[in-house]
Amino acid sequence: MSISLRSGVAKIDFYQVFGMIDSEEGQEQKEMRKVYQRLVIPVAGLFELNGILEKVLKAIKDSNTTQKPSAN
Repeated sequence: MSISLRSGVAKIDFYQVFGMIDSEEGQEQKEMRKVYQRLVIPVAGLFELNGILEKVLKAIKDSNTTQKPSAN
């Protein structure tokens, strides 16, 4: 994932890794990846997105603490 900000616009790119290639020097491998989803919103929208994600995370946390352990 990468995030860039420019002229009041935030661009968030999500990548899909589809393989590894050897680097030029042969010392290490590099990921081959491509953008598979891009979100472009006004920077002001980041605050709203943050609030939404906080609510989702709280709901997940609350649901995990209220679940009873299953008896296997």
